[in-house]
Amino acid sequence: MDKRKFGVGNISLSEGEKFDGHRSHRSGLEVDIRPIRKDGNRLPCFINTQQYDHQATAALVRLSRISQKFNLSSSTTRTFQELSMPRSTAITSMSSLGFLVSAAAICGAAHAQQDSSPEFKPLRGRYMTYSLGLGDPALAKRSDSKIAFAVSGDAARKMFDAMGPDVNDICTAGSGVRVRTKENVSCQREKDGSYQCSFGFDLRTGKSIGGSVC
Repeated sequence: MDKRKFGVGNISLSEGEKFDGHRSHRSGLEVDIRPIRKDGNRLPCFINTQQYDHQATAALVRLSRISQKFNLSSSTTRTFQELSMPRSTAITSMSSLGFLVSAAAICGAAHAQQDSSPEFKPLRGRYMTYSLGLGDPALAKRSDSKIAFAVSGDAARKMFDAMGPDVNDICTAGSGVRVRTKENVSCQREKDGSYQCSFGFDLRTGKSIGGSVC
């Protein structure tokens, strides 16, 4: 690893109290950390941002393999007991090795897919072939054939997350629906938390076209 530092977020509260926004973070051994940035700045970083350094983050993930050789939970607790330190200190403190390995393990869980090969997954959605336009479609024909896709579920969520930021959309203004667009791809997050994306193609030319109208 080089001299760049990674950002550390939430660990745990004193006495292992419930941490808002987390189901875990009660033992002091679970850490929120940021991926490593190419510029080394201590700023937010996500896997779809330009400054995300995949190779450096993957190297940090590989450090999590150390956790297979150490029982950090028992060894760390025993160390604090031997030092007669209070339980609250044990929960909110870590040895440097324990901290590094635990942080790397959390990073590994968050980015495990980054070290695996991409693969096709099942898709939830619908499609329609048509001619003319989406506002007043007719049956597809040899001389005019287009296709529109409406994708939902996990694929739509991942598309929405990657396409930020939100844009103002006249079709959904004031409805609480969030919309993100890139060229002819449109995604939205409904008020109930569900996602849907639409896009299309002109099958005669292969060109990308919109997949939805207001």
